Amino acid sequence: MSKINGLLLFCGLVIVGWSTSAYSIAGGATVSTEDAFRKHIVGIIDTVDGEMCTGTLIRRDVVLTAAHCFDSSEIPGHYVAVFGLTIDPRTGKNGVPVAAIRIPLQYNAKENRRNSSFDIALVKLAKAPPSGFYPATVATKMDYFLDLEESYIAAGYGVTKYKKQDPGILRKLTAKGTKLAVRGQSKHIELKAMGAGPCSGDSGSPLFKVVRDSAGIVSYRVMGVQSQGIQRAVGGKFVKDFCEDVGLYTNLPFYSKWLEENVGFSEQ
Repeated sequence: MSKINGLLLFCGLVIVGWSTSAYSIAGGATVSTEDAFRKHIVGIIDTVDGEMCTGTLIRRDVVLTAAHCFDSSEIPGHYVAVFGLTIDPRTGKNGVPVAAIRIPLQYNAKENRRNSSFDIALVKLAKAPPSGFYPATVATKMDYFLDLEESYIAAGYGVTKYKKQDPGILRKLTAKGTKLAVRGQSKHIELKAMGAGPCSGDSGSPLFKVVRDSAGIVSYRVMGVQSQGIQRAVGGKFVKDFCEDVGLYTNLPFYSKWLEENVGFSEQ
């Protein structure tokens, strides 16, 4: 039997300098105007370093993303939030200024790299987002157990291939619950190997559960926040390109108390 090893790497921040051809989640499909969940998703640009993450509106002026997106700087003035199917990470054009950033006190960047932990953050916007963008519903403890027959969607602005500098277009990856598993004492949701997955620039991006009510109306419940990627090695060799294997998401129901206590914050 081949020995399988894992390498944990962040799927987040991307330095500028890409080609004009822009896509994102590796192996995913381009998000269209028919995808209602697009109205929940936000790009977060570091205007100083030219780096990018993805986030989700959970209140009209609050974005949920990953804590490690701010490892280089927690100064709100360095960041803008940008909206749309296509964004320009080089300039943050038409971006909404970030007023404040809230990260769990328990978050430790070094520890998080070893074992993704408390990798969530809240971003307060200086003003409301453009018309048509609105908050998603955050998963509750009732959503703790994954439904194997339901559909889940991962979406973000990241690159299409590891080290390829082409972020900027929102893409999605749809999976059944059979491709997901709760790990790490319920702290993580693992999106299993599919030959596709989150990549650089997708850090902080949402994992949605697709929910349909009794009237057939569809909504999208945020289950996880993209934290790290896991590259598998078979027989001691990495045989797949990074970003096309496993994605690791912070499991939001585990952090529901922190979210409830901090979602209304107004300053750092």
